[in-house]
Amino acid sequence: MASLIFCGYLIWVSWQDVQEMQVVRYSHLLGVLAFLLQGVIKMMLPNERELHSMVEYLSAGLVLLVLQMLAHFLNLYGLGDVIVFFLCGLYMLLEKGVEHYLLAYFMVQALSGSLLLVVQFLKGNIKGMRLRAPVPYIPYISVAFILTNMVL
Repeated sequence: MASLIFCGYLIWVSWQDVQEMQVVRYSHLLGVLAFLLQGVIKMMLPNERELHSMVEYLSAGLVLLVLQMLAHFLNLYGLGDVIVFFLCGLYMLLEKGVEHYLLAYFMVQALSGSLLLVVQFLKGNIKGMRLRAPVPYIPYISVAFILTNMVL
């Protein structure tokens, strides 16, 4: 159920980004709901979490937050992109575990950037090292998230 909600969230914010080149802030509540639902489901499994593993998960979430805030302050991504990356990272943290979430997170970032580069190169929207016209980035993040989940 949480996976369907999260997919619905990615489709919703991707559509908003394509239509308006921005995402309404309250739209991210659907992603937060999916993350919380996934967390509750994981916590209800017997012997799934102990206190020390909770500390590991909280510190892993903090690492994601710091990485995304750093990317935003360096103007690598807009705030909507940062929130989507962060929620994808948190969702992967619950799905893949502390051991593999960072690999999955970096794969999503690398794949989304690569997809953007290839598609925009084929469309002729790249001049030098920049895009000629701004394009919505969240659909690329969504596709990269889905592909990464299929591979890992």
